[in-house]
Amino acid sequence: MSANIAAAVPKLDSATAEVKAAAQVLARSATSASATPTQPEEVSLDELLQRKEYNQLFDRLVNLRDSGALLEICSRLDPRELSEADVFPLSQPVLLCVVQRLSYQLEQDLPTLNVRLDWMKELLPYLEGSDSRLAQHIPSVMINLRTSLDAVAKATNPTPKAQQAMRMIVLLSNSIYRQPY
Repeated sequence: MSANIAAAVPKLDSATAEVKAAAQVLARSATSASATPTQPEEVSLDELLQRKEYNQLFDRLVNLRDSGALLEICSRLDPRELSEADVFPLSQPVLLCVVQRLSYQLEQDLPTLNVRLDWMKELLPYLEGSDSRLAQHIPSVMINLRTSLDAVAKATNPTPKAQQAMRMIVLLSNSIYRQPY
């Protein structure tokens, strides 16, 4: 199994770079269309969070090299705040990048496992598997998500709550992309 994971890492790095590049292009066009001319160039992450400018916030977070800031914001913010909004606030490219970043190497960061699972469980229903802009990226993100979940199940003894969340995430990911057999 570890050979499979080692072989998947270069593919994941490549897929991550492709998804990030696509997300940057699409998110910039979405963000620039909604930005006001009086808005300062660099707004802090906390300000974006307070203003509930979630698309811009998460776009910046997924473009940071370290996942620590993303996990810190996710631990401070209830994911239902996004899912219960009148209009889901994340663009599809940003949403896919957030899912990809949260699912990466779940088994290696067990203290944040429940936060990551809660967020993915809440966000995945909003990911449109049929979005043509993301069609080439969704399979690798969903396959890597399932691989990470499998690794968690094999490497740890997840709590019943985590097991339930993992089952839900697998069902949701299958509805987005069913891996050919």
